[in-house]
Amino acid sequence: MHRLSPPLTRVDEGVPCLAHDEKPPCPLHSSQPLSEPFSSISTRRKDHCRRCILLFLCLCILTLAITIAFVLGRYVTEWQKSKERGELWKANQQSSVHQTMPPPVPVSTSPFPSTARPFSTSTRRPETTTPFHYARLIPLAAVKNTTLDEVFVPFSSGEDEDWTVASHSSEQRMQRDTFLVPLSSAISPVQYDIHMDITQFSDLRQITANVSIHLMSYGNSTEEEIVFHAGPEIRISRIRLRSGDHNISILSMKNETNKKLYRIILKEPLKRAEYVLDLEYIASICDSPDGGVNCYFEPTQNGTTTKATSFTTKFEPALARTVFQLTVRHSPILKVLSNTAVQWTKEEGGMTVTHFKQTPPMSSYLLALAAGEFVRLEMFTRRKVPLTIWTFPEDLARASFAAQFAPKMFDQQEEELEVLYPLSKLDMVAARSFSVGAMENWGLVVFDSHTLLQQSEIDDSMAMTVDRHHHEYRIAKIITHELAHQWFGNLVTMRDWSELWLNEGFASFLVYEMLSARYPHLTEFEYVSRLAILFHKQSGMERPALVRSLSRESQVEAAFHTTHLYTKGCVVVRMIRDLVSAFDFSAGIRRYIRNNAYGAVTRVDLFSSLPVYADHGAENERLDEIIETWLLNEGMPEVTVSRKYDTDGIRVTQRLSRANRYRIFLYDEKSGVDPTTFSYTDNSYNSEEGTRVARSAVEQEKEFDDTLFDDLPEGYKRITEKKRQRHRKKIRSGSKNRDSSSILVEKRHEDTRNKKRSRHSPSDRWSIPFSYMFGSIKSTEGQVIRQFWLKNRSISFTDVELSPTSPLLANPDWAYPYRVNYDYANWKMLTKLLHDNHNEIPLKSRMQLIVDGEFFLSQSGLPHLYIYLLSYLHTEESLGASLLGLDAVHRLVESFQGSPIVHQLIRYITPVISRLDRHLVDSQSDVEMASLWLLDPHRLTRFYQLRCAANLSSCEREDEVRAWFLRGHYSSDMHQRTTALCHYLAVNGGGKEAQRIESELSKATVDPTLLQLATCVRDNTQLAARAAKIVVAQRNAAVYDSVLRSDLSQQHYNLEFRRALWGAIGSLPEGDRRFLFSVDEIVKNLLPSWGRVGVHLQFLHRLLSWQDRVSSGVLSKFFSSDSPSL
Repeated sequence: MHRLSPPLTRVDEGVPCLAHDEKPPCPLHSSQPLSEPFSSISTRRKDHCRRCILLFLCLCILTLAITIAFVLGRYVTEWQKSKERGELWKANQQSSVHQTMPPPVPVSTSPFPSTARPFSTSTRRPETTTPFHYARLIPLAAVKNTTLDEVFVPFSSGEDEDWTVASHSSEQRMQRDTFLVPLSSAISPVQYDIHMDITQFSDLRQITANVSIHLMSYGNSTEEEIVFHAGPEIRISRIRLRSGDHNISILSMKNETNKKLYRIILKEPLKRAEYVLDLEYIASICDSPDGGVNCYFEPTQNGTTTKATSFTTKFEPALARTVFQLTVRHSPILKVLSNTAVQWTKEEGGMTVTHFKQTPPMSSYLLALAAGEFVRLEMFTRRKVPLTIWTFPEDLARASFAAQFAPKMFDQQEEELEVLYPLSKLDMVAARSFSVGAMENWGLVVFDSHTLLQQSEIDDSMAMTVDRHHHEYRIAKIITHELAHQWFGNLVTMRDWSELWLNEGFASFLVYEMLSARYPHLTEFEYVSRLAILFHKQSGMERPALVRSLSRESQVEAAFHTTHLYTKGCVVVRMIRDLVSAFDFSAGIRRYIRNNAYGAVTRVDLFSSLPVYADHGAENERLDEIIETWLLNEGMPEVTVSRKYDTDGIRVTQRLSRANRYRIFLYDEKSGVDPTTFSYTDNSYNSEEGTRVARSAVEQEKEFDDTLFDDLPEGYKRITEKKRQRHRKKIRSGSKNRDSSSILVEKRHEDTRNKKRSRHSPSDRWSIPFSYMFGSIKSTEGQVIRQFWLKNRSISFTDVELSPTSPLLANPDWAYPYRVNYDYANWKMLTKLLHDNHNEIPLKSRMQLIVDGEFFLSQSGLPHLYIYLLSYLHTEESLGASLLGLDAVHRLVESFQGSPIVHQLIRYITPVISRLDRHLVDSQSDVEMASLWLLDPHRLTRFYQLRCAANLSSCEREDEVRAWFLRGHYSSDMHQRTTALCHYLAVNGGGKEAQRIESELSKATVDPTLLQLATCVRDNTQLAARAAKIVVAQRNAAVYDSVLRSDLSQQHYNLEFRRALWGAIGSLPEGDRRFLFSVDEIVKNLLPSWGRVGVHLQFLHRLLSWQDRVSSGVLSKFFSSDSPSL
């Protein structure tokens, strides 16, 4: 049979040939007859398909190219923006910080790859591991519009100069944020045998190590992986797992650098047995600041100095407690130190091998190694424990105070805690340019040399100067803090990073307790100052809880905050002490350390060692439930006391303290916010009266009405004056009156006490040990103190013994950490009592009134009440209260600088400034009292400004000008001299003084202080223009800001210079202006919330407008009276 060929058909035009499936190849379109159909068809078919396929491939390539171009373009754009942001940041850093950074010094390195609970097992899935997506774990924050209520004014304080700043956290932030990955507890390390070689560190910045890690598998898991933490700079070259003489098969290994994890894939799950994991690795310890190791290196005369400190338990400090056996091979010229004493040394191939004794069980982040050309200064404690300070030879003489103080403090803490230090020695290394203030490694504490050694210029003087005393106090604080960590943190370790306060809170608390006998005035005043800073910081937007979940490394680093951790932790520990008594507290802490030695703890372990109930008021409240609210709640509480004077009614209300609630200019009618939301006191008890009082305060049309109640609440009985009790129990000031029968409480808390105890969750309510006092200890009735617990939002009661004409003082002696606000009448009576006889109010209560008065009154509808309160300071004998008042007065004057009322304000508070001047003179006879002025490094400068602004003779302006003309330079006390010069030039500037300054400014190099003095000369347009031109030529916004602040002048507002400066800035090219003032896309990308800038400007506008209104309104009337008072 003949094979029939399929008939040839003509492909219709417009139909793609490739669309015909399972059909013969398509011919090209043609109208000519086909003599050789098959050959012709074959030829056409081949050419057509080739072109179709080629066209298809071209389209695919074009699509792919477009996609790649889009991706690369986006990447390059983001990279360019990142580069520009980095260059901008570097430029700002270099231009604003005019100092040479010291060379990097010794070392922090991990001698082994493990970083936390180093080993665990996890189920291995056979599927291919998917990439790690942070977006799956980090919830995206919702975009939130910033409001005026979220803008907060910075607080001037000496906090950043404190010894606790970054004392245990690295100054270098991690380049990559890493999750704290929890590991299983089915397998745990028992012992590390580490052999480390640091002979190549000087040249290659790396160490090599062999580590044998003894593991215990509990056999309660079917998992086939061993997982441990390892930094990205650790490169493991060999690995072996064995049990006895039997090697365990390892299928594969995986290094997950983004998680800082290392996975060992096993052939079968581990059984219940002991295993040994042998590792050989190389660690580059100077390449990255965010790896499992760190580095500080410094050249010395004879080679290199290295210091290694393991910061390896940044993740789970609880289950990483194990023992370490360390052997180090090093250069013979280096002295090598570790946590324990040296067991033996030997020479090997021209190098030295040092073997250390085995450590007790401890967390791996405490393992440390120091190597350098150190010399030692050895002392012994009472028990003959060697305590040695290691320094470089040229620094040895500066370690004399630390050498004398440290053994005494060591003995004092051992005696107080009644738990012996468990190691055989304690070394203290003074390292140069150490990245943190100190690190409390067990048995080997590493300090930055500036925090441990005396300043050379101070030590040259044999006399005990104020500066030397102050510096010794700073050294004593940090030594005491790190010694306290040998028990709190090293012997007993927190189980989780969320419980950091168990380490840092107790260490900070012990600083003030242990030093109170040696430095009584300094410790007490510094605690109160830190408490005031804590109140301010936790009243703003950033008010973290003391105990909170920490899931990333960046959160752990941020947790080491001077105020939010150190100060707040110290305050809570002190509160616990006061609630259980000093005796029971000390006994409980000793029990806590003994019962949990070498273990990891939570706050449950702490409370189980302390008394069950708190000692306050008549009701028994569990201590753990009371303190839980202070640990978990964000911010700090404030208590408002409102009195109803005609019926003896008192209402006490608590809520979260927020600063902007009392800034009246944020709540005016033009803002679109209901002015009745402004809260001077809590008037919700009577809504109509509260609305009327708040609106009156906002509108400032009449004096704030002190009537807070129109009628009694339901359930109250009216108690007339005839029925008032005439007799009151007379007690000593500060004693406790547990008899609360005269207090009629509206609602008892029986339901709360009878409920089943439950775990507290974060809220905005605290369990507050509230107390108040009234009466005079000198009167026949005596002084009465009431105590009770404030756990609900509010409580109302009557106190028939409290006279309507007697002020009520809450939280006597500032016993507990909460703010107190009062109704206007009570504020007025307390202020009057301060003027009449301030000693009727306890010293710390006077300090709290200053702090709370600024918070509640200074920017309210009653600023004159706050100014009148501060004016009592002209009779204050206490230097501590006066210095706290000095800071408040300076902030007050600074806030009105440039306003028409500032001169009247300064004249009004001149008696206060004169009193402070006498305090300064009187304190020179007492070294410790004089040191109070130096706790805040800027306090003396502020006082010099106020003193000259008040035209006090002690300013010595004419004498300073003569000395300046004669010598041509400034004396040692530069701040005092330049401040006096600035005020002289502002008042009398012109003539020869201005001519000299102008001639000095024409030189090639201009003294910055001289340039600042040029801004003080007023009514001299030519000099102002020259000074402005020099300032603007520096192209540095930070310099502009510093000059505009007029740091040397508190009173005089140089309008001519400001006009010249802004004119010169306006003449800059547009590109320069955009760069300097952050208005182009580069800096917009630097600021995640660019829109907030407009809100900040609106905040400032309202603040300045309010200042203008009160300056011409209530304050003008207040100062214009013959004797301004209330």
